[in-house]
Amino acid sequence: MQIDQMYELYYPKIYHYVYYRLMNKERTEDIVSSVFVKVVAGWNSFDESKASFSTWLYTIAQNTLTDYYRMNKPMASTEEMEYEGCVEFEGEEQLIREETNKEVYRLLKTLNEAERELVFLRFYEDMKNKQIADLLGMTETAVSTKMSRIMHKLRSSMRPEDFAELESSEF
Repeated sequence: MQIDQMYELYYPKIYHYVYYRLMNKERTEDIVSSVFVKVVAGWNSFDESKASFSTWLYTIAQNTLTDYYRMNKPMASTEEMEYEGCVEFEGEEQLIREETNKEVYRLLKTLNEAERELVFLRFYEDMKNKQIADLLGMTETAVSTKMSRIMHKLRSSMRPEDFAELESSEF
């Protein structure tokens, strides 16, 4: 895979991965830029016998976020965050309507950063618990337990009208 192909394929994924952790568009753009600078700089050092390209890339993103947190200890609470609209990428269809996006955003605000990361990896990246465990250095059982608790937390954060919408929607 060439660098430009990798960028086109993975930019939206890494952007969303970082955005779901920070919930801030400007900070996300800065960090994603740093991630891809590191990827390009380390392009020749990637060893597919040690990890898949995707795992290597997400590890760089995770480490870049960790560096960001170390440098910026005081962070805004999730209560202060405002919905910034969805991020569109060329050729990508909008999957859900604006009102649904706002509701998802409201529910995501009830989760802490680590919980949002698990939700992102499981549902946006469609990773299995084993893949998530490998990426995050956890056991598969721990991932499963945490996902169960997160889902319970999200369900308890839903309003009665949310349940009515889910029951009437056609999936």
